[in-house]
Amino acid sequence: MKPRFSILTVLAFTFWVALTCAACVAPTSDWSFAVYGSWCLVLLALVVLAAQRDSYRTAFFRGWLFATIVYAVAMASEVPWQSVELRMPHDYLAQRLQRPIQPPSPDWSATFADIVPWSDLQLQNVAFCNVSLAFGLLGGCLAPWRYRVLERRAKQSTAPVPSGTDAAPT
Repeated sequence: MKPRFSILTVLAFTFWVALTCAACVAPTSDWSFAVYGSWCLVLLALVVLAAQRDSYRTAFFRGWLFATIVYAVAMASEVPWQSVELRMPHDYLAQRLQRPIQPPSPDWSATFADIVPWSDLQLQNVAFCNVSLAFGLLGGCLAPWRYRVLERRAKQSTAPVPSGTDAAPT
């Protein structure tokens, strides 16, 4: 199937890339909030598009929304993958985006904000939004495949029985 997209899709994608690049260059709370707010708007648009009648396109949006929410819940929950040995993919991306920082001095009165600079937390937020949408896009690409399989099974189960054969096996 040939992908179809409009000029609005190209503009929205360009906006998202520009916003993410700006947030990575200057990781301030304003840019991080803009990325997070845009992420919420994308999720809202996915909810609206996923609530339509069953179709191939709706299956894509439902898969995208479901996989994005699953990633967000997995990130927000306090489970074993939050340990040091096993981290979520957005942690690796945030680590690669960080500028090299000086290790903190062994000051025992240091707070969390002294050890982890605010900009690193903002980069983590930007990385989370991008990786969750990418994970959701993967889920959205797999959902139409499942939709086609279920549609094919439904057509096979309602297919007319050819004449000259028994309607039910004995």
